[in-house]
Amino acid sequence: MNKKKVVIFGLGSLYKKFEKDIEKKYDIVGRADNNSAKSLEYSNFIEVNNIVNLDFDFILIVSSFYHEIKSQLMYTLSIEENRILQYKFDERRLSIREIRENIGTYEKMNKRDDFKIDKKNLYIFTNDISESAGYIDGHYFYQDIWAAQKILKNNPLEHYDVGSRIDGLISHLLVFRNKVNLIDIRPLNYNIDGIQFICADATNMNGIADDSIESLSSLHVIEHFGLGRYGDEIDPDACFKAIKAFQRVVKSKGKLYISVPIGKENKVCFNAHRIFNPLTFISEFTCMELLEFSYISEGKIKKVLKDEISNEINNISDYSCGLFEFIKI
Repeated sequence: MNKKKVVIFGLGSLYKKFEKDIEKKYDIVGRADNNSAKSLEYSNFIEVNNIVNLDFDFILIVSSFYHEIKSQLMYTLSIEENRILQYKFDERRLSIREIRENIGTYEKMNKRDDFKIDKKNLYIFTNDISESAGYIDGHYFYQDIWAAQKILKNNPLEHYDVGSRIDGLISHLLVFRNKVNLIDIRPLNYNIDGIQFICADATNMNGIADDSIESLSSLHVIEHFGLGRYGDEIDPDACFKAIKAFQRVVKSKGKLYISVPIGKENKVCFNAHRIFNPLTFISEFTCMELLEFSYISEGKIKKVLKDEISNEINNISDYSCGLFEFIKI
């Protein structure tokens, strides 16, 4: 039986753990990783952008960052979703025998009549035994903590946010702030204590006065503006209009915390998002000074000194997450 031809994406500890099993099952025509240093370990290593030149049946992602890598492949290389698979290792599951034994043990030990097992209330799970303690979305998990820590340290009288995740940055802020002003063009269908919701178009920030905001954040948001993905009107300059609007409303000495996808080259992956060269992005903030540039790499936040950004760009993979802290001049 002919083995399927696959490109392996992800050469970290998870791949090393299952490498032999994977090699038995598949014909590996190339190995790729966002960490180009892995090229020293594998003779058939291939740069991510060159995957499309290979003859393969599908790409097998062997990484806990499956969702981020999948997005990278689909939106930067235009690879069809049905040709991207996640490696599924043999999961440990509870057997029927084990479940019956657990029921028997529980019934013998239980002394509470109101917590007796009733067959009509059985609700059996078999695969949680092999699950990890939690799932981390590589970009959002780290960027939300990054911004929340900075806002906590700066402790502004009021904070405004444009479009960041409610179950991420906003929920973090509500732990130590009584109120967060949230701006989004989409309606908010919840009434949440502590959130002052403002339904507005962030590309112009109409209705918000010049030099009025002390602290503003917008994480993984403006790269989508003007692409129609969320029902907004098509506008190639929408994200750049938003950058100008942010600078207009932030007051002198006010802070802006913003994140976007970054890579070596500027590109639009229509209709999902844009990817920015960090220097291009920074240059758009003509009324602000960069205080910090960092980016998320391999589950860590890497801080880059200003005079080292140009050289560091060569080490940044497509669809990394850039973290920028600015202050209004």
